[in-house]
Amino acid sequence: MAPRVSKKERGDLPRPVVQQGTLGFYPLTNLSFSYLLEEHCDVVIGIKDEPETLSIKEKPQVAVKIGKQTERIDLGGRVFNGLSDSFYRGKLPQVIVAVLDVSLLDHFLEEFLDHLDKMFSLGFFLQKPDPVEKLVPAFVVSSNGIFFSNLIRKMTNSLTSMDHVDDYTAQRIIGKFTRGMLDSYNPALYSPGQAVEIEPAYRMKIAGGQIQTQLTIQSVFSGHGLVTSLETGSDNPVERLEFENALKRIVCCILPALAEQGEISKKELPRLEKKVQEAVFQIGQKRKAFEVTETVEMAMDLARKESAQGIISGDPTILQVLSSYAGHFGMDEVQACFTDLREKVVQVSALDA
Repeated sequence: MAPRVSKKERGDLPRPVVQQGTLGFYPLTNLSFSYLLEEHCDVVIGIKDEPETLSIKEKPQVAVKIGKQTERIDLGGRVFNGLSDSFYRGKLPQVIVAVLDVSLLDHFLEEFLDHLDKMFSLGFFLQKPDPVEKLVPAFVVSSNGIFFSNLIRKMTNSLTSMDHVDDYTAQRIIGKFTRGMLDSYNPALYSPGQAVEIEPAYRMKIAGGQIQTQLTIQSVFSGHGLVTSLETGSDNPVERLEFENALKRIVCCILPALAEQGEISKKELPRLEKKVQEAVFQIGQKRKAFEVTETVEMAMDLARKESAQGIISGDPTILQVLSSYAGHFGMDEVQACFTDLREKVVQVSALDA
């Protein structure tokens, strides 16, 4: 008979709560693995049951470009199949940065709500005190687009329909979500076998969520050698981030790219730039993203300070949302302009695919 091993010698089983001071990225992208490999985060969480996630869970190694060489690095115990997998293995981070294509935001929300519903059903939220703080990470949603208010609305509606979630708990959970904006990013999903090219750690600006959530994010980021700041420049700081980004994306990236492709004449470009700047700024003021004392020139100065790149995923949705807002505010000519630009962007993106 084998000798009995005491509980102390066996070691404690992982406790399914958020792990204090830890940082994770979602989903599997070149950026996520860059932060992991450079020790700027602790884990990477893949989209639940996606082929890419299952593949790397089965064989947790990635090829990494180091100079002219490619080296395989083991990531065992640091990559997980969705939120529930990391939770039950005692590895759910205190802060999770979600950098994904806007087309996947609904999937991300669905996965989170499904995970939450299971935790309620299994009685995890009966523990005292403050189960929300123990069980729900702080999220920084950093996709390219104008979407956060819609994401929060969908989450609020879903939480309201859950039988076991009272209003106070729902508001605490919603307060765990912030909007983040990176200097630069590429949300393209990782493909098994592709080599990871290390990206630098970018600055992050956040807005929204509860004050305690913001403080937690800043503390955890700082502990991982990352720089983050709070957006406090308007009555609507979340959309301040999104509208500044929209200005940068359209004027510094989208319009030049369309001109390069011949979709806009070089002669027309300066006039269109000015028209779009004024339109985005005007809509932003109506949404309280910009102060009445600001000018479009001040907003553009801030936008131009950020790094930028050509047309990327999420750009069509920026133009779509701006078109919708313009229609809501009776700006018919501006609405038509944004709709036309969106069609051109979609066409150019299709040609590049």
